[in-house]
Amino acid sequence: NYPATTVPGIVNLNSTVYVMDTAGVVYGSALQDPTKWNSLDFLTAEYEADAGVRIAKLQNYVVALKENTTQFFNDTGAFPGISLRPISNANLRIGCASAGSVVAMDNTLVYMAQTFQAGRSIVMLSGFNPVKISNPYVDRLLNADSLSTVYAYSLKAHGHDFYVLTLVNTDKTLVYDLVEKEWHTMTSAFGVHFACNNYATDNETAFLQHESNG
Repeated sequence: NYPATTVPGIVNLNSTVYVMDTAGVVYGSALQDPTKWNSLDFLTAEYEADAGVRIAKLQNYVVALKENTTQFFNDTGAFPGISLRPISNANLRIGCASAGSVVAMDNTLVYMAQTFQAGRSIVMLSGFNPVKISNPYVDRLLNADSLSTVYAYSLKAHGHDFYVLTLVNTDKTLVYDLVEKEWHTMTSAFGVHFACNNYATDNETAFLQHESNG
């Protein structure tokens, strides 16, 4: 009974795996068994009728990021059926512009948000409140890109936490230093943007994975 199509992202919360489709329907697996999906274990992020973009985890909450809205769910432990329940007073009229921009960093989420009024920007969730961290220059770059290919990751180096966002269409990699609260551009010898989309470390060496050849 696994859904035919899902948006990017997967959440493991209290021994249950959650995924979401483009209609904003959130599905839950059987407890401690992600190979089984009961046909009744679902609910819909229905604050608005916009399309689902990505599902993510923020602390102990499941976050449904949609095109123009965001909803949060907590685990009530209620059975049978899906044990998630919406936190109605936390609904946001701010959506996610690109699934590839979403990065979990410690106890927060950083991603490219969008609204009807203000266009695109980069926000960081502080609890249920989105805090804008992009500046007007960065916002202009975000709004100029087609978002056909976007990816992001977090990187730790020399006591700094970095959010790294690549806009392939406009050939730019933007880096936000969460410690200094400043934006930079990153380039490489192989092109204008830094052609990597994943990061890991063994606490001695940083490893970056190339976007196309692995």
